[in-house]
Amino acid sequence: MIPYIIFAILLFILYHKRSPVGITLLLIIFAAMRYDTGWDYMSYYDACTDYDALLVAQLSWGKIWSWWFEFIYDNNIPFIGIGVPAILTNILISLAFWILFDGNKKMISEALLIYGAWPFLYLQSFCIVRQFLAIGVSIFAFSLFYKRKYIISIALYILSVALHTSSIIAVVFPLILNLKKSFSVIQVLGYSVIAVISLGGLSIVLTSLGLMGYADLLESEDNFGGKIGFVYLVLSLFSLIAIAKNKNRTSINAKILSMFSISIIIQFFVYVAPVPSVISRAILYGIIFMPIGFMSSLRINKLPISKDAIYGMMLLFMLVYLVITENSPGATSQYVPYKTIWSIH
Repeated sequence: MIPYIIFAILLFILYHKRSPVGITLLLIIFAAMRYDTGWDYMSYYDACTDYDALLVAQLSWGKIWSWWFEFIYDNNIPFIGIGVPAILTNILISLAFWILFDGNKKMISEALLIYGAWPFLYLQSFCIVRQFLAIGVSIFAFSLFYKRKYIISIALYILSVALHTSSIIAVVFPLILNLKKSFSVIQVLGYSVIAVISLGGLSIVLTSLGLMGYADLLESEDNFGGKIGFVYLVLSLFSLIAIAKNKNRTSINAKILSMFSISIIIQFFVYVAPVPSVISRAILYGIIFMPIGFMSSLRINKLPISKDAIYGMMLLFMLVYLVITENSPGATSQYVPYKTIWSIH
């Protein structure tokens, strides 16, 4: 746990110093220097070092990843193979916040703090390396679309789909920028229910056809069973109150808040209703906007405690989450212990 405690302290200090570059470097180093930390890590490592594993990966992961891991295997540089995607992911997400906040260092630092502290964002990137790179590309594409760099944005969305087909979901997000105003509370709830029913039905059909590899429910000990769902319930209610109180529904932040709210409401249903957990992976393309949505909610709701206290509690929640997942009966934590590339013998 000590590496994560050090990470949390440094993250908070760099946030206070309003150093988005410093936070980005911290996120990069902590992700790129790890070894065997994250569920899928060894799958990628094996693809870089074992020929049979490489062949399996090439059949499953698409042309870009097939070329990449073959290049890494041929040159015997496995840590580069995993480290470069981690570096690119965090650079792209940081650049997206930089663009969306028009270079405001305070707000960028705050967004990166939330991204790093919320255990189901930055730490999740340790587990789903390919998908999180696609998420990084998609949010960067969104930010360029916001700046009306349409050709580059479209090219990046195509790249994100090539990296991970699930990112086709993210292609719809730029459409919210064309709305005259953000969704109302009733619209957010309505679209959330429609999305849950639609995604649930689609995943059931695909699973029955053998086209989806996993459709289990999130009920295992290592994710607290359905209890985590109530964290998302509180977060959903908080954002819905902010939407109801918001006076400026034409801003990009208000539109992103609507989109983020739909995503976390869907995530709540994933934990408490019989909805396949694969949906949780799909809506990460919306939850990646949490830093913007949560910051907007804090500003609108005006809680009687400081942001420092709230973000301190968020960092504490991350550490508690790590402790619980480490000690869950019959479960193996994907994060603890944290090992570096120098741990390999």
